Amino acid sequence: MMRLFSLVALMLAGVISAFAIAEDNLQQLLDSGEQRPTATNAQTTSPETLALLDKLQLESTDRAAPVAKEIAMPSPVKAPEWLLNEENDIEEACNITSTTSVKHFAQALTLALCQDPGMRSLALNMRHYLYDYKMSQASWMPDINAIFSSASESDSYAFQHSGSQKQTDRTMNSGVELNWLLFDFGKREALISQKQDLWLSNRYQALSGLQDFVISFAQTYYQVLAKRTILSAAKQNEMIARKTWDTTQNKYRSGVGVLADALQAENVLLSATQDRVQSEGDYQQSIGQLASALNFPVDSQIHPEDNLEVPSDTQMMALKPLLDEAVKQHPMILAARKNIEAADEQLNQAQRDFLPSISLQAGVNREVSSLDQNRYEPLNRTDSMFVGLNVSVPLFSGFRRYNQLQDAHVQQELSQQDYQHVVNDVGLKTWNAWQKLNTTNHNLRLISQRLKTARRAYDIANGRYLTGVGSIIELLNTQQQLSTTEIDEANIRIAWYLQRLSLLSAVGKLTLY
Repeated sequence: MMRLFSLVALMLAGVISAFAIAEDNLQQLLDSGEQRPTATNAQTTSPETLALLDKLQLESTDRAAPVAKEIAMPSPVKAPEWLLNEENDIEEACNITSTTSVKHFAQALTLALCQDPGMRSLALNMRHYLYDYKMSQASWMPDINAIFSSASESDSYAFQHSGSQKQTDRTMNSGVELNWLLFDFGKREALISQKQDLWLSNRYQALSGLQDFVISFAQTYYQVLAKRTILSAAKQNEMIARKTWDTTQNKYRSGVGVLADALQAENVLLSATQDRVQSEGDYQQSIGQLASALNFPVDSQIHPEDNLEVPSDTQMMALKPLLDEAVKQHPMILAARKNIEAADEQLNQAQRDFLPSISLQAGVNREVSSLDQNRYEPLNRTDSMFVGLNVSVPLFSGFRRYNQLQDAHVQQELSQQDYQHVVNDVGLKTWNAWQKLNTTNHNLRLISQRLKTARRAYDIANGRYLTGVGSIIELLNTQQQLSTTEIDEANIRIAWYLQRLSLLSAVGKLTLY
């Protein structure tokens, strides 16, 4: 009996000591910055959160205010030489940049550009328009042709009294002819200008296609970094869940905790492990997609070294200057302008097709003839030379010129409508990209504060549970909130990078050319 009383006294002393330690630990936690809500009007919001909310509230009253001269943007992407320079061989240029490892976004983008069939098609298509323009410039030069011909003619004669006679005439002609268009009332100049405008339009379209490819590839590349960050958060969450499970198991085995807490912690640990396994699978899938974009085997081990650290300066430029800049320099708008100029030159050609043209024609010719079928010696030779002007006046062509003129008017009006459509589309994309980035800038600051608060809440809940003051439900809830906030922070950070690129692309500042 005495032993029983001693054991009970010892247990009571242990409980009292535990509560004393709990009070001391809890007081230390409270002194570190967290206050217990002892009254309904107590201040529980941190000063950082209050300051952030006040700042965002002030900014929301004038979201388009120009608070910075330049928008926080990465360096524009430089267009590869083989895309814009027809003298660079595509295969040779891409073989120089080939590698089996990828460490940074710029390196990965260079490889992806070389491996993408669409980008190669853009380069080849642009070369087609360039050579078409160069061929049109040849109309300033004369056409000079060398002429060679050989013929044999046999004639048979039948005489009434003296029988028949056969005569063979072999002739060989050689000479040089010149045809030079001198004047056509500007039709030739209009054709050359049209070909030049079409080439430049295609060049701008290629740059726009490059911007679209950069955005698409950036989504694939940054998805790898996002999945890697989420995987890291999932591993951290699994480690925290395992620590919580170990704590509940130890408390239950020592008789201080209950089995329900241990089972709940075990269930959370299994869920965290499941999330980690799913995150590992998602990360490997993103690696396979990146490898496919780079034309690598899908099982390649790619480990990018980029760290998506958000700069401290994330302020936005006013929207109106960005819209004005987009209208001035966006490649698709520049291409549409060149299409209008090309349509104008096409109309000039159609109008001048009704006018005459004047050409210079000249030639030198030598004809050698043989009148003996048994001998090849020349018996006759004729040398000739001529110089003259040829005036061609169009009279009738089955209404072809009239219909061609009407079609040129339609093409001119169509190009103007296309230009207006492109301007509206670029303006809308710039507006949407600016609004998304502006919202994400606010979300970055909010999620940063949320992450700090979630970590503090988890540390306090963990301390309260270890000292016996808090419950397992409180601990598990703060643990789940911390894990969710870390994943949200990773997604918002990736979205910020992609939306920066999208705004650059919408304004037309993504590429250098």
